[in-house]
Amino acid sequence: MKQVLVSAAITRDSVENKAKQYCISPQTVRNYVEQTVIDKIMERIKKPSIKKSY
Repeated sequence: MKQVLVSAAITRDSVENKAKQYCISPQTVRNYVEQTVIDKIMERIKKPSIKKSY
């Protein structure tokens, strides 16, 4: 999936076109990106924040 995203960014092509070139469904790439974003958000929520009180 990362290859598709990087390739699309470098060549300024659409993710859909690049996904087809790699024989991957564009929907699969979208699902991967959505899940990755959700996982990152959840990591940040679960990470304890340290606040300094003065």
